[in-house]
Amino acid sequence: MPLTPVKYRVLRNGETRFTDSTPTLFLDCDNMLYTTPFDRNTSTNVWENCTTREYLNGKKPASDGKVFLDRALDTTNAFSDAEKAAIVLSKYTSNNSTPLSADLVPTGLGSKGDYIFFLDITDVESKDYGYGSNGARKKKFRYDRPEEPRENNDKSGWKNEPVWNSWWLRSPVKDTNDKAGRIGDNGNYIGQTIPKYDIGASPAFNVKLSSIVFTSLVSGDAEKPGAEYKLTLLDASMSLTLVASTLNNNKLDVNYTITGKNASKATQVSVLVTNGEWTENGWSDGAKVMQYGTVAGTVSSTSNNWGTFTLGSNSDNNNEVAEDTTYNVYLLAETVNGENETDYASEPKFIRAVPASIYSKVEGTNNAKQGTNNSTTGSGSQETNSGENGNANQGNNGG
Repeated sequence: MPLTPVKYRVLRNGETRFTDSTPTLFLDCDNMLYTTPFDRNTSTNVWENCTTREYLNGKKPASDGKVFLDRALDTTNAFSDAEKAAIVLSKYTSNNSTPLSADLVPTGLGSKGDYIFFLDITDVESKDYGYGSNGARKKKFRYDRPEEPRENNDKSGWKNEPVWNSWWLRSPVKDTNDKAGRIGDNGNYIGQTIPKYDIGASPAFNVKLSSIVFTSLVSGDAEKPGAEYKLTLLDASMSLTLVASTLNNNKLDVNYTITGKNASKATQVSVLVTNGEWTENGWSDGAKVMQYGTVAGTVSSTSNNWGTFTLGSNSDNNNEVAEDTTYNVYLLAETVNGENETDYASEPKFIRAVPASIYSKVEGTNNAKQGTNNSTTGSGSQETNSGENGNANQGNNGG
């Protein structure tokens, strides 16, 4: 049975609070994924020492013998290797902010950093993150759960739809050593006695922008509240080598090979034309996609490949063409998955620069592909699918 993609909220694109000023994509689960006590052993309310932190970060198995980064919710790991490689070790050891809630204490991450973590009280008070109200903080479980029958104990009245429920924060309750904060089913703040209940888990994490080749619009209007995207992540186990290329007018002919452990998983070879440059840190600032499309040719991991692509035809952008400039043409191999699943790509290979005149007479359509450095910052309302074979509506197999 295939996993259902997990949807994540984009809290901020270009977040630098958890790294050495290196921008990331800050994500939080749109729903709760499972239930857990904050701490299974000593009932501590200190994030640094709790068992749920160890479990999330793969340091100690949970009761089912699994750690979150490698957890199989069904038959497939929660994250693919490429998704795990894209998750940043977040470091944020102190938080001196003053929360609006006087009962909960702002809390940093573990002293050595965390890959996966719960949000802090100041995170869920942030309008910049989209959590400015109780309604915005309400969450349901990802999977269908029966609702208790409300009349005459009639179990036939159970509903197969998720219900609002509570989820953990990493912030302790002030002046206690046995209570941690949680968000209630109505979106308010509550102090919860540690050993008493299993509470919903809504993992958050940061993704390296340098691991995101581009984003694809799944639904809604690009860069508008409510828009949903999926990610195409860099797959270090798939590599494309450009052997030769020729350009005749606007017809591009390419000869290439596809190698690596995941070479056989490539489903297409694509051309991406942009005003930016691909570097070891990802796309340069302000990079915009002028054209994206599939090469008409072969996709083989065992032999040389040949293909053609027409530049300037069916331009896939709404970006204004800058006259008297040039655009960079890149070639990449892709593994394209389901609509809400993470896609993967080899590192883009530069082919050549082309003049703007190729695009000056082409009308743009939809901006389906975007460089990550162009996304709206901090709306908190955009989503991507991925992880746990998931989504923010960021891709597929993520956390």
